[in-house]
Amino acid sequence: MAERDAFERQFAEAVRAYAAGAPTEVDAGALVRSLAATTPRVGRLVRVAGWRLPGLAYLWVLLALALLLASMLGLSLAGGLPDLRLLGIAPAPTRRASLPAVVPPTSPVASALPTRTTPEATPAPPYGAGLTWSGFAPLPRFGAGHALTNPTVGDVTAGGPGFVAVGSDWVAADQAVAVAWLSADGRTWTEHRIGIPGTTSLLATPALSSVATGGGRLVAVGRVGIWRSTDGADWEQALGPDELDGVPLRVAWAVGRFVAIGRSVGDPCAARVWLSTDGTAWLPVALPDAAGVCPTALAGGAGGFLAAGLDPITGRTALMCSSDGLAWTLAPAQAAFEGNGHPEGVARAGNRWIAFGSFLPGGASERGVAVWTSTDGLAWRRTALLRPAGADACDPGSAHMLGMAPYGPGYVAVGRCTVSPEQVGIAWASTDGTAWQPVLGRVRPMLAVASDGTRLVALGADWPGYAPITSSAVLAP
Repeated sequence: MAERDAFERQFAEAVRAYAAGAPTEVDAGALVRSLAATTPRVGRLVRVAGWRLPGLAYLWVLLALALLLASMLGLSLAGGLPDLRLLGIAPAPTRRASLPAVVPPTSPVASALPTRTTPEATPAPPYGAGLTWSGFAPLPRFGAGHALTNPTVGDVTAGGPGFVAVGSDWVAADQAVAVAWLSADGRTWTEHRIGIPGTTSLLATPALSSVATGGGRLVAVGRVGIWRSTDGADWEQALGPDELDGVPLRVAWAVGRFVAIGRSVGDPCAARVWLSTDGTAWLPVALPDAAGVCPTALAGGAGGFLAAGLDPITGRTALMCSSDGLAWTLAPAQAAFEGNGHPEGVARAGNRWIAFGSFLPGGASERGVAVWTSTDGLAWRRTALLRPAGADACDPGSAHMLGMAPYGPGYVAVGRCTVSPEQVGIAWASTDGTAWQPVLGRVRPMLAVASDGTRLVALGADWPGYAPITSSAVLAP
């Protein structure tokens, strides 16, 4: 018994000696108590003949203890014993990367530290900033050398060989004829006669005022009736003026059909509509709700058709829409149109309709170019009132937006204004058809624009002789 007591004292001293030299803080007393309470007597574990020999007893005990402690420390360092407090041993402290102290910005130390600045993101240039005119081309003419020989142009579209423009030209001093101009690139044009010459009294305005493409066909309308073509060079008349009971002014393609809108022969404010699926056979469409609309513009798109005009009684903008060209609904009077306006064009931009024109808001003293938007053609809001200023300044109230076309990632609109004593062309660009900014600078007056996806072509007139010209533009890389 005395021998066992001596062994346990020596065992405790050995543990304390190990704890004193251990690399981590070890509670030696707790280790001795824990081992004493949970570990069987060594004599029961190791039974060898030489156990009771005084010299070998100490050696066996120290060897077993060393193996036990080395095993526990190895497991701890490897993560096998995540919490050594179960054995009364505090775990080794975790080494962590030191974090820099936070220096208050008002501290004297902060002023001595190097300043790290985050570069500000360069704002993207507005759409249209890289849009440049690449050339101007006078349209070829039949009647050069005759009095009053300047042709009159009406509209341009992407179709046929590339682009097709329509209007009228003089073939004699008192005879004019409807014509189409064709171009593959928007720069070089050829002229093609449509129909037979008419007298000047009948062709004071363009013989053909509008052209549209769809279903592999071209349709042009105007004072000389409705004409169709597959290539823009050879045309045939679908309906003459006497067969129409009206004068078609604008034509558009959407939802698999052409729609033409115009006015009665005797009443410019009695709207007429005609519909065709092939450009050859045309059906007149009744307009019970729009008998008092003076039509001026028409557009087709994913939502059907939208027509614009003036209410002859109130003088306000009048808009009517149709999903199929057959049933039309007149938009109700609303605050967006309070004022005096002249709708000069409509277009489809994405999922919304766009209407635009010269406008004097109620209570204002100066006109501008108003832009209205709608998702259904019935409820409208005015999103812009443009008055060219600065380097693009025009005479007050003289600006007109006359045509719009999708191009690149957005839309381009063209028009004209007066910078006394001249008339100049102006243009705007927009990514969504709502907010617009001026682009391209002053050029020749423009009245219509079309795009084939890679090139923008505008139709206009030179100054001061009003000789018709086309202007082509491209987006700079």
